[in-house]
Amino acid sequence: MCVGLVTSYRSVHSLSSVEYIVSDPSDSAASVKEISVLHREEPSSSKEQVEFPNGTSVFISGKLTRFKGSVAIQASCMRKVSW
Repeated sequence: MCVGLVTSYRSVHSLSSVEYIVSDPSDSAASVKEISVLHREEPSSSKEQVEFPNGTSVFISGKLTRFKGSVAIQASCMRKVSW
């Protein structure tokens, strides 16, 4: 689980997912500054897929995976965070 700030997003039709680039809001030099987050679109779900615009703070729950040769998060859940 982590919290980050959406810096960009795009649809990945081959994976039926949205790829979000999320930045780490902490000041830690040891942390990765940006990571790809793949959020799968569920066409059979009764809920409409929510796209998070740039600048949105999000809570992400998921697992680490490989995407485009780098570490990414396969998100099982993404929610908007209000501070």
